[in-house]
Amino acid sequence: MTLEIHEEPGSNPLTVTIAVTKESTCMELALTETERELLISLLESEVQQIRSEGYHAESHDVKELLKEREAIVNRLLQRLKGV
Repeated sequence: MTLEIHEEPGSNPLTVTIAVTKESTCMELALTETERELLISLLESEVQQIRSEGYHAESHDVKELLKEREAIVNRLLQRLKGV
C-alpha cells in the first residue's frame, strides 16, 4: 500500500509516502536541524515521563507495556542522534 499526500496547487508541494508490508512500515520524513533537535528534546522528555509512569504503575502488564514503549522511543532517539 502506498499513500501520497499533496497540498493544494499554488503552495509548496508536500509528498508523504508510506509503504506498508507485513514486516514493517516505512516512512521517510525530512527535518531541518531545528526540527530534529526539537524532536530529540521531546523524545527525551517522553522517556522521563514513561519512567515516571512505570515507577508508579502497579500492574505488571502496564509496566511491561511502558518498557516496550521506552525501548521504541530510545530506538528513535538513537536514529535521530545518528548513534
